[in-house]
Amino acid sequence: MSHTLWWKNPWLAWTVKLLIGVILIALLFTTVDLRSVFRTFASSSVPLCIAAYLGMLLITTLNALQLRWCMANQDIALPLARGIEIQLVAMLYGLVTPSAIGAGAVKWYKLSDSGRYRAQAAAVLVYLRAANTVILLSLACVALLWERRIDSGYIRALTAVLLAASFLLFLTLCSNRFATTVGLGIHGKASRRLPQALTSAIGRLWTAFEALSRLPKSRLAAILSLSLLIEASGIAVFLLLARAVGLDIPLLALAWLRLIIIVVQLPPVSIAGLGMREGALVLLLPELYGAASEQALALSFLLLGRRIFLGLLGGLCEIMRAFHRPSERLSS
Repeated sequence: MSHTLWWKNPWLAWTVKLLIGVILIALLFTTVDLRSVFRTFASSSVPLCIAAYLGMLLITTLNALQLRWCMANQDIALPLARGIEIQLVAMLYGLVTPSAIGAGAVKWYKLSDSGRYRAQAAAVLVYLRAANTVILLSLACVALLWERRIDSGYIRALTAVLLAASFLLFLTLCSNRFATTVGLGIHGKASRRLPQALTSAIGRLWTAFEALSRLPKSRLAAILSLSLLIEASGIAVFLLLARAVGLDIPLLALAWLRLIIIVVQLPPVSIAGLGMREGALVLLLPELYGAASEQALALSFLLLGRRIFLGLLGGLCEIMRAFHRPSERLSS
C-alpha cells in the first residue's frame, strides 16, 4: 500500500492552507472588537470603493496590453480582449489557491494557448514580472528614503538591497549582451547535466528570452512606462480604499506598505493570502500611523474584496467560454 505525503495531496494541502488563514484571522479577531470591525467595514465610503474597483479594471487592461505587446515580439497575435480575460481568470483561480502560484500557473496555461506556446508564454510572464518588479522596488525605495517614521540602519540596508535588485533587473531587461551571456551560461550547464528533453525545453525558453532582450528601446520604454502606470494605479487604489475606511496615510507610505503586503502573500501557506495580509496591516498601521486595528482589518477586507470582484468577472468569462467556445486560437 502506497503512502502519499500529505502535502502532495492537493485537497488536503488546500484544506490545511485554508485552515491556516482562518486561524490567523481568528487570532486577529481576539485582539480587536469584532463588532467595531464590521461597523467600520459597513460605514466605508461606497463611492471611493467603486472608484478603487474600477481602478482595478484599468490595471487589468494595462496588464493585458503589456501581454499583447510582448506576445507580438514572439510573433503571436494576442487580442486585447483575450488578454483581459486571461488576467481576470487568473484572479479567479488565485482566490482558491496560494495566490501567486495558482494565478501564475493559470495565466501561463491560458497565455500558452493550452500548451501550444509554452516557452513563449513563460518567457513573457517572467519578463513582465521583472519589468513590474523594477518599478515596484524603485517606488518602494523612494518611499522608504522619504519615510520619517522609520529611522533604522536595517531599513537603510534593505533600501540599498532593493535598489541593487532593481538595477540588476533593469540591466537584465535592457542589455541584450547581459541576457545572452546569462542565457548561454545556464543553457551550457543544463546541456551537460540534464536529459535531452529538458535541455531542449530550456533552449526554447532561452530563445524566447533572447527575442525579448532584443526589443526596440522605444517598445521597452513603453512597457516600462506601462509598468509605472500600473504600479502608480495600484498605489492609488490602495489610497482610495484606505480613505474609504477613514485612514489618513501619506501617499508615499502606501508605496512601501503595498510592497510589504505583496511580499507577505507570496509564501504558499494560505489561500489568497488570507491571514497574512490582515496580520501585516494590523501590525504596521497602528504602530506607525496610529490607525485603529479595526480600521486596518476593514482595509484588509476591502483589499480582499477587489480580488473577489475581479475573480467574479473571471468566473463570468469562464462560464461564457464554456457555453460559447470560439473556434479561433492564437495565431503566429
